[in-house]
Order: sequence, then C-alpha cells, then structure tokens
Amino acid sequence: MTMSESAVAPVCRPYLAGRSRRHSGRLLLWVATAAASLLLSACGGGGGGSSAPPTVPSVPGVSLSPTTLTFSSQSTGTSSAAQTVTLLNSGTADLSLSTIAISGDFSQATTCSTSTALKAGTSCTFSITFTPTAIGARTGALTLTDNASGSPHTLPLSGTGAAPPVTLSVSPSTATILLGNTQQFAASVQGSSNTAVSWSVNGVAGATAAWERWTPVDSIPLPRACHRERYPWPPPARPTAPRARRRRSL
Repeated sequence: MTMSESAVAPVCRPYLAGRSRRHSGRLLLWVATAAASLLLSACGGGGGGSSAPPTVPSVPGVSLSPTTLTFSSQSTGTSSAAQTVTLLNSGTADLSLSTIAISGDFSQATTCSTSTALKAGTSCTFSITFTPTAIGARTGALTLTDNASGSPHTLPLSGTGAAPPVTLSVSPSTATILLGNTQQFAASVQGSSNTAVSWSVNGVAGATAAWERWTPVDSIPLPRACHRERYPWPPPARPTAPRARRRRSL
C-alpha cells in the first residue's frame, strides 16, 4: 500500500472563552500503514494573532469586623466599656472615607481618618461606647461613606438600658453634737426620681425634708435624746411655789 494524502480542515476551539490566545497541537493522520503529521496552529480570538490578557482595574474594598455589635445590659446614664470594630481595606486601591457617623445611644473614637486615605491591605479601628438614655432595647448604627462599592457601609449597634441602683447618702455621716448645740444633716438620693426622705432617730420620726437639724437636750447618749420636738431645748422653767407671808405681831 502506498501513502496517500488527505485534506484536513482543523476547527479552533479555545480553552477559555472570551480570551484571545494562541493554541497549537499536532494532528496525526494514519492512512493505511503510513503516518503523516501536521502541525496545527489556531487562534481563539480570531485573526490568528495573540494579545495580552485584559487589565483588571484597581478598586478599594470595605470589610468591617465584627459585622454587628451588641452591648450587654447597662444602667441608664452610665457608659459601658468600649468595644472595638476593625475596618480593613480589602481592595487594591486607596480607600477614602468622606464621612463617619454614629447614631442612637452610642459614641465612637477612631484611628480612621477622613483626610488620609487607607492603603490597600491596611486597617484602622473604631472604639464604640454605649450610654443608654432610657430603659429597654436601644439601637443605633455606625455609618461610613466612602469611595468603595456599596457605599454607604453600615454596622448595626444594639444594647439594653437598665434601671440604675438606688443609693442614699447622708452628710455628715457621723457627728458629735455638744449639749445645747445643733447639727444639720443632708440626704442625697441617686438613681431614682423620688428623692423624698424620712428622718428618724432610734425609731422616733422626724421631718420629711432633704435636711434636718438635731439638738441634744441632756447628757444621755445619742441618738435617744436628740429629737428636737420630743425633747425641746431649752427645757421649760419649773414653776416655783409662792412664799408664805409672815404676820407681824402687834
């Protein structure tokens, strides 16, 4: 048998669609007992030429960790310990912050800047504090306006306001009152809108004002003998018996 020739029309099927690159291979043709090889060259982008891969533009990215922040129960009017939120530029270009805002019963301190861009792959932090103004569930948000896709970026914040403990203080807390002198005491109530107080000494009720004066009336130990109304000072004078008149004898 003799070797014969065959006409072959190769078809180009690029491995990656949409990209222009050169493909090559070797086609083996077996005709009878003889073999012939043909070098094929084809182009997936048309025209038979080659070109560089497309350029991907550099863009910034925003990654907040954690993605939400929750505070435990906190007494109204008091501030919690700060919790940290990290902002990472996860993109390939500078991240520019135009505004940083926080809402609700929350405040923040930050190392991030609206005047200096955050380089790709670097991070800055926010320290968030919770100061509830009312009892119950409280919500807010940290909002960043920037040049990254999806702006503005928001981090939800939540916490619970609790009733503060009620405390009472008296000033002075101790006193030594000399016989005949007067000492004034003042009471202060914290953690309650009801600031009325009732005074008593050893079970003897006194006034209901925010202050009271106590005067000892004799030398027996306090507090039994220092109620001003029950033991007034100075003590009333004792009545004296009239003197008998002597008759003069004539």
